[in-house]
Amino acid sequence: MRAAHDKLLAEFNEYQEAVNKTTKYNARIVRETAKLDELETPENAPILQILRLLLLVTDTLVEQETMFKSNCKRQMEELKTKIKALEAGGCVSCPFLLSPSCLNPLFLFTVMTTRRRQSGLTRFRRNTSLTRRGSRRRRSSYPRRKG
Repeated sequence: MRAAHDKLLAEFNEYQEAVNKTTKYNARIVRETAKLDELETPENAPILQILRLLLLVTDTLVEQETMFKSNCKRQMEELKTKIKALEAGGCVSCPFLLSPSCLNPLFLFTVMTTRRRQSGLTRFRRNTSLTRRGSRRRRSSYPRRKG
């Protein structure tokens, strides 16, 4: 019984020291803040106001970042469940995902890059023309000067 009491007393003393340390630190912060408030003059008041506003903006951005990250995690979980459902049963509404075999990433990559390549070639052909020597010359979007 005495050993348990001594153990609890030592634990209490540790917590008391932590509280005292935190209280001293808090008092020091309050003193330093008061000193900084005394240093505020009409000349530097606008600068300090801007700094306070920037600190507020920083805090709101941090909150928005955490909300964004949690939203991304939630959406990722939803997408993973949708992918598992598609792998299990397929999807008739999407033309490329008619069967689970079409969920092959290589197949999807090939379809997307082929489309992208074709649209890039169309854009290239539209913006270039053949010269007399057979080489391609880029068309300018500006009208040519005469004379």
